[in-house]
Amino acid sequence: MNSKLIILWLSLVFSSYSHSQNLSNSTVPVADRLPSVSVNDTSKSKLNSVKDTLSPAQSYLSWKAAAEKGDTNSQYNLGLVYEQGLGTAVDLQQAARWYKKASMQGHAVAAYNLATMAHQGHGMKADIKMAKHWYEFAAKKGYLLAQASLGFLYATENTPFTDVKKAVYWFNRAAKLGHPEAQFNLGMMYSTGRGIELDYIKAYAWFNVSGFNRYKNAIESRNFAAARLTVKQLESAQALSNHYRELYFKKQTPK
Repeated sequence: MNSKLIILWLSLVFSSYSHSQNLSNSTVPVADRLPSVSVNDTSKSKLNSVKDTLSPAQSYLSWKAAAEKGDTNSQYNLGLVYEQGLGTAVDLQQAARWYKKASMQGHAVAAYNLATMAHQGHGMKADIKMAKHWYEFAAKKGYLLAQASLGFLYATENTPFTDVKKAVYWFNRAAKLGHPEAQFNLGMMYSTGRGIELDYIKAYAWFNVSGFNRYKNAIESRNFAAARLTVKQLESAQALSNHYRELYFKKQTPK
């Protein structure tokens, strides 16, 4: 786990799952790695070029000037330094303001960070509708952490946005990009039949790939699924797992 990530652990217990395994959402929140850009953004934050030559205060002033002129990456960086207090005082309202400006210009990571602030009520009143909007925006632009978090938001019970079929869709997207928690969560959906047909063979395969990607609860859950398979089905599950491993083992790790 990246030591720079600020993690909010959320869980969703399936009452039908006898050994009380939970959906994982270790990706929420926030993308506070400096610098960080969206998966499909080939430009690099200006932080790359100035961080080794300018002091935090000088960098802050440089980004502020560029952000006010409309530079998207500088707007993202300015949001981040306001959130983290790098070269200036912490100001969460300003952080959200600049993340939103960058998001509206298409910056996926800024959108993800804004979503996590809204999801947590970090510097603003918690707003799940706003969180969903910006998670979805970043997810559709290909940002892996947003895809996994959006899947979890849809899978969470008793919210205005609960939609297990959409949860499966986004878990599947992130799982196929190599995201360990999404792989685990997709296994959970298969093993409980939520949003998709119950299938212990596929559950086994996804749990196993998640375990190869070092997700801590995956092996126990894989063994749970294995106990519900015949010998022949287990052979099929192991073959499918090997296939998934070739395709999805560390294909991409969260930025």
